[in-house]
Amino acid sequence: MQTLSYPVTVYTTNTFSQSDGDFDLLVHSLVTGPRMIVIAIDVKPQPAPGPPQFHVTIVGGISVPLTDPQYQQAINVFTQAAQTGGYIKATIAAIQTLHTEGA
Repeated sequence: MQTLSYPVTVYTTNTFSQSDGDFDLLVHSLVTGPRMIVIAIDVKPQPAPGPPQFHVTIVGGISVPLTDPQYQQAINVFTQAAQTGGYIKATIAAIQTLHTEGA
């Protein structure tokens, strides 16, 4: 079994429950090491029937040499997998994509 080259930390909405700040700015503050990848998932309840809305951000530390398209690919994979509300499956898929893309 292969592992990622960098530690990955996943944060969910509960992490941000006490913050009124900008989500993307807050996510950047969660990167505490130059070789770290953070996946942050902000889940908002859906008022009508259907799956909740979500916003995912993937951020790497300064020593993580992934390009914007590589991060975008991981976000796209997450978004596709999360359409059914399966955020754990979507997170795993995003991590696998990061690994495939060279993280």
